[in-house]
Amino acid sequence: MADPLDSIVFVSLPEDFTRQVGSLHIGPEVLLPVDTGGAPQSWDPSELTWEMVISGMIKVLAWKPDHEDASFYRRFVQETRPDVVTDLTQAGIVQANN
Repeated sequence: MADPLDSIVFVSLPEDFTRQVGSLHIGPEVLLPVDTGGAPQSWDPSELTWEMVISGMIKVLAWKPDHEDASFYRRFVQETRPDVVTDLTQAGIVQANN
């Protein structure tokens, strides 16, 4: 069985990149997981989106909840996608119906 985290790569933000999202500071201190959707070696970094980062965070939280940056990832997802639980529940229901 393949490891669900095999499609994840961790990227760092540029040293001069800092943002505030709600109460959360985002900067180069924390590596961000990116869900490449497949083989990481064939992923093109120019295709990076925040959705890929959020997907990567959710996968890390699901499969490695004791990850050293889990608290940051959880807060990031909550700040950027406050309705994520509802969205995931609806997606699960649709997938189950199909």
